[in-house]
Amino acid sequence: MEDNSHVVISATWALSFWELEEPILSSEVHVDDCEMIFNDTVTRTSDGKYQVQILFRPDAPALGECHHSALRQFLQLEWWLMNDPCLREQYIAFMREYIALDHREDSKQAFTKKENSYFIPHHAVTTKFRVVFNASVKTSNGTSLNDTQFSGQHANIVDILHRFRKCKVAITADI
Repeated sequence: MEDNSHVVISATWALSFWELEEPILSSEVHVDDCEMIFNDTVTRTSDGKYQVQILFRPDAPALGECHHSALRQFLQLEWWLMNDPCLREQYIAFMREYIALDHREDSKQAFTKKENSYFIPHHAVTTKFRVVFNASVKTSNGTSLNDTQFSGQHANIVDILHRFRKCKVAITADI
């Protein structure tokens, strides 16, 4: 007599595997917090630019004071640039372009209410020149601006795989 018990077990396992691997139907997918914040706050300015609120977590810790550390880092950057004329010229060119593209706006309030502001330090990376804004710098209470925002870095691998199974073409990007 032939033993077919392994066939039944294998078939049961395969059925369970496909049930677990089946993506959630799109009608069951809930709009996540990030998408809701984006949809609720995205606007278009009079000059045609899009504007959206920073994606703060509702349970985000309070930011502490950071003006002192940002000023210290800025003074270190100035010293570094004074000792490297080539890097200084590249940095100045970057900042002029940044201003010309209107990627920043002046804030008089930031200098009068330092305790209610977050100053993002920046520095140069010299392997292939670029300026990096560092929002991971901790404030006086150990919290950074990055700590207060939703992060896409810790996505659930199952959710990622399901998104790739939804459509024929998959595209992903990192900012």
